[in-house]
Amino acid sequence: YQIRNIPVEMLAADEDQQEQESVINFTSDGLIHNVMVALENHRYVDIISANISVTDLIRRQTIIEFVENFRTSYNRKDIDYIESVFSDQALIITGNVVKVKENSDNMIQAMYSEKIQYSTSSKEEYIKKLKRCFSRNAYINLKFEELEVVRHPIKDHIYGVTLKQHWNSSTYSDVGYLFLMIDFTDPEYPCIQVRTWQPDKYSDGKKIDRDEVFELSDFNI
Repeated sequence: YQIRNIPVEMLAADEDQQEQESVINFTSDGLIHNVMVALENHRYVDIISANISVTDLIRRQTIIEFVENFRTSYNRKDIDYIESVFSDQALIITGNVVKVKENSDNMIQAMYSEKIQYSTSSKEEYIKKLKRCFSRNAYINLKFEELEVVRHPIKDHIYGVTLKQHWNSSTYSDVGYLFLMIDFTDPEYPCIQVRTWQPDKYSDGKKIDRDEVFELSDFNI
């Protein structure tokens, strides 16, 4: 059983983000099984109502709980849960804005443009980096917006989840697009096969085009 959209106040969050909602899962015996930070209710309804079969409906419900658990695990710095939901062969891609000097005959007038440079890492490398991040931050507050869920047109056990992530911590803040490829080969234990992150804008304030954001069709499965 599940109760959704319980108003809570997150004291560690920025002042304009303190009013949020939570979800509580109960066992059939009425015991609390889990507490998570909830997605916005309208986003929940949109994702659930897009189902095309009973199996698709169940997986969409699982994805919502998966995403809410995923977000909450960062907020509580639960490295064990995060490590458990990534495939051992997971591909992790991170984009960073870099300046590139354009060709010019006059070095004084040389111009610089910006592009996003991508790097890849393994699950092991990512978890090590995340442990260091958790240890040096007194708090972490993650917020997800613009959640989209897409099922693979042929391999119906593969889903792509795209969302806008707001990361706020005691040492660092950013906004970017997060993409997760979730594999339901084992329906009891879905796992992340691909995770990508891209900044939502360049340092000059220009936003990246939406078609530049990673999605399911960008990967040969």
